[in-house]
Amino acid sequence: MNIKYIVLALTISVAVISSSLAHAESTKMVTDVSGNQVEIPETPQRIAVAWDRGITELVIAAGIRPVAVASTNEFAPFLVKALDNLKGIVNLGSHREINLEKLLSAQPDLIIIQDVNNYGNPELLTLAQNIAPVVQLNSGKGLRLFIKDFGMIFGEKYTKILNTQVDKAVAKMAAVTVDPSSVLVSNGMLLPGTLRLYKDNSNLASQLMAEAGFGRPKSQISGMTEIINDGTEISMENIGLLNGDILFLGKIGSDDELSGITSTDLWKSLPVVKNGLVVNADWRYWNVGGPLAASHIADDFVAGFQLLNK
Repeated sequence: MNIKYIVLALTISVAVISSSLAHAESTKMVTDVSGNQVEIPETPQRIAVAWDRGITELVIAAGIRPVAVASTNEFAPFLVKALDNLKGIVNLGSHREINLEKLLSAQPDLIIIQDVNNYGNPELLTLAQNIAPVVQLNSGKGLRLFIKDFGMIFGEKYTKILNTQVDKAVAKMAAVTVDPSSVLVSNGMLLPGTLRLYKDNSNLASQLMAEAGFGRPKSQISGMTEIINDGTEISMENIGLLNGDILFLGKIGSDDELSGITSTDLWKSLPVVKNGLVVNADWRYWNVGGPLAASHIADDFVAGFQLLNK
């Protein structure tokens, strides 16, 4: 559909939406992470998440079923299951290019997007505001801060609900060994033709490892507290930076695509590989997510440390 037509269609709907909001049983003013003040329903009934799994998962973990979600191709199986295989939920397409017609068809009374100052989409904000009230959240600032911001929008009860779930995952991780600080946990990723290293401020798993008290190889200590939610590319010559007492390794690509790395002598000679202590770390929840992802990361830790403790 022509973008001008979409803008026109959405603009025409403003009067109807504004009227609906005005006649809602109850509304409240909130300030989102961008600093915008937004009038939203006191208890939203039809929430659309026009961003990726990072925000979607927090909504689900809070016990809220959204009416529309995006980037479902990046959902881990547990997330699809939690949404009852997406039955009755509108698929908005990629979070990088939200399908506005479908967003409108979902008839949301609240839309959540990523903070436009942090990897969000300013054009989406402008257009979505013609459909329903829009609040911005920043899923990349670290899970605990993300939960705090979520609670400020939806209610403090959710802060406790979500933090309790994360606390359980952290405790489960810490319990896999007597002294977590004595174990150097490495985290990396294989992609076709390249390697990626995750430092102690790189992703969700790293945040949980830090809370559980695990050590990290020196190459994976950033000395920074700001969460960057991204890995560091390394060359094959620096493959030793991935070594640790145990390696949790994500993979994107088929075995054939990754064989250019895994079939090399450099890879095979890596001590953690030789010792059989490489554990799968699914990027769909190791890198970003909420309490549900944290629970599955904890399960991966249990499985991995069973190998280490043999």
